[in-house]
Amino acid sequence: MGRLSLLSPRASVSYSSAMPFLDTERQCVVIRVIYDGPALAGKTTNLRYLASTLGSELFSGEDVDGRTLYFDWVDYVGGSFQGMPIRCQIIGVPGQRVLERRRRLLLETADAVVFVADSRPEALEENLRSFVSLQEITGQRVPPVGVVLQANKRDCADAATVEELREALGCAPTLATTEAISETGEGVRETFVLAARLALERVRELWSRNALPKLSSTVDSGPALLAATKEAEKNHLPSLSTLGLGGRERRSPLDAILQQRGSQEPTRATDLPLLPDSSIPVGGVWPPVEGRAMLHESARAKPTLEQVRGGDWVGLSPSWKLRSPVAGLFKDPKEASLAIIDWARWHAKAGPRLLGQRCLALVDDGAEGWRLWQVVPRLPTLLERAQRLFAQPNDVHLGEGLFEVIDLRLRAETKLVGSGLLGRLDLDSVAVSENSEPIFAGFSPFPARLSTQDNATSIDEDRLVRDELGPLLQSQLHEAPHRIPGLLASFQEVAAKRDRQGLARVIRQVLLVS
Repeated sequence: MGRLSLLSPRASVSYSSAMPFLDTERQCVVIRVIYDGPALAGKTTNLRYLASTLGSELFSGEDVDGRTLYFDWVDYVGGSFQGMPIRCQIIGVPGQRVLERRRRLLLETADAVVFVADSRPEALEENLRSFVSLQEITGQRVPPVGVVLQANKRDCADAATVEELREALGCAPTLATTEAISETGEGVRETFVLAARLALERVRELWSRNALPKLSSTVDSGPALLAATKEAEKNHLPSLSTLGLGGRERRSPLDAILQQRGSQEPTRATDLPLLPDSSIPVGGVWPPVEGRAMLHESARAKPTLEQVRGGDWVGLSPSWKLRSPVAGLFKDPKEASLAIIDWARWHAKAGPRLLGQRCLALVDDGAEGWRLWQVVPRLPTLLERAQRLFAQPNDVHLGEGLFEVIDLRLRAETKLVGSGLLGRLDLDSVAVSENSEPIFAGFSPFPARLSTQDNATSIDEDRLVRDELGPLLQSQLHEAPHRIPGLLASFQEVAAKRDRQGLARVIRQVLLVS
């Protein structure tokens, strides 16, 4: 299947040219994967294992008592992009606070970062300090720098759980996470392969816009990078110049993993469709970097799949939901390519009106053809918020909370349906953003061809309250009719304060007349 050229959600922002680049002398694509994290988290151990399995050598700039002072370096060539070899510079940066500037010089050139976190409880504070700094260094680069959180030292008896580690670091739900024991090599290769794919997404996006820098390599070894780093520090340079680093071509089993679709067709044990994951070839994910991280996270817990009425496939896991519509299955790869471009364009235009953490993926489903999937995090919806309100006994708080749910639902109708973005909503497809705005948290329509022009129309508030909130109130109060008087009084009081007596009237009709 040919290369897919998906739309970038940040098309208006200029691109950083630090990395990656096309080495015109060696005719290869150069990417950089940097291993970051606090001191003694296991960065050097990761690179040492990678060097042994990739047939490379580990170069350490300088160290004292095993503590890296400059960087660790592994040079690897494997896989291809647009027919050109991929040269991957794998660099481990120092974690000591006193070497922060040295660390920053290298992190500013990363295409992807593996943040090696020490899973021991006593290391959580240092993990957080280093992780916050990493976000500040890489957060504004475009295309975005993919980050993989590697929970290392999983063999420690008191290791924090992955969930505890993510919570301590304040990780976004879409941050890709792996587990590893770098001393034994467990999880090390898997982490690197995922990071390399994230780096290649930056290559693909720059290539699709003819913005991939074409440079002649000036530094082609670990010692040369060491000299350049020392020169930058000596002359107080704000950053390292673009460094193209060469090496001998090698082949390893990872080549097959990093390359796009091979000659064999996918196989399966059942008639269920193949699910999307981070192994999808470059070009089959939107948005490229963030989307691949989402796919990795969504695949960590296998979803329950079912084919719903109409033939769509829907998958649910504790944290994610997936959907592949009937119309999203294609025999022709060109049609599949055009369809995902169309879908991506709609999502880019919809922008902040949608739950931002969602992605589109094109899966080669073997004999079935090419299947489009949409992956969305499972967030608490207005329906779930309303249902939880009934669990607390205070009728006044119940009325106030339900009134807020109604208000958010009506605002969502104006913002999403009245603007022409979507055809219909319900309480279960609307969530609330961090700034308390209603956002669409359901599956977007496919094919997505509705307008996104703001042509607000009048909203029938009475119908929405009767049709959506009415059945919920009736089902919840069926076993607790004694709460109706207190609830009505609470609604009346809140409506009077907000000058929304009409809503209180409709709710009274729902409870007392319907």
